[in-house]
Amino acid sequence: MASSLISELAQRLGKSEEEVIQFLQTLWQILPLSPETQPYFFRYLDERFLRLEDRYENLRKELQQGYAFLRERMETLHSETIKQVEGLRDEMTRKVEGLREEMLGQIEGLRKDMEQGNKSLREEMLGQIERLRKDMENQRESLLSQMKHGDDLLRQKIEAVSQHVERLEKWLFALTVPVLVSTIGIVGILIQLYLSR
Repeated sequence: MASSLISELAQRLGKSEEEVIQFLQTLWQILPLSPETQPYFFRYLDERFLRLEDRYENLRKELQQGYAFLRERMETLHSETIKQVEGLRDEMTRKVEGLREEMLGQIEGLRKDMEQGNKSLREEMLGQIERLRKDMENQRESLLSQMKHGDDLLRQKIEAVSQHVERLEKWLFALTVPVLVSTIGIVGILIQLYLSR
């Protein structure tokens, strides 16, 4: 800033910059800085410095205004961002709650289907056992009536019926175990879902 001022003075006076600097140093030492004795040159310098101070003050005010505007804009953006984030969070909470309710409904439907399937399977198995019991009674009666004809035939029929009953018991046991395991698994899933809430 000072070098541009010295350059401007040198051009207006038609001197070199070194001569202007020497002249200023000499004047600075000789002349007192009182308004009464200030020559035109010092008044010119004072006006230049006052103008520079005005420019600096205007620039400082503009910077302050710009900073205030930026701060206000940042606060506005911050509040808008917080509102958007809260809106997204509420929407995600609603979606998760909806999915959770849907999953609970599906699990409840599966549990009811399993209970109904188990009930119908049990009724079917009881009906088969009842039919087998009646068949066994009929076979026993026929066997008792045939006991007069031969003991060997009676033993063979009794063994065949016993093997058939064993197969049915094994089959019933083989079906009962998966049904119980799946029921226990569903109950475990329901307990985990209830505890996770």
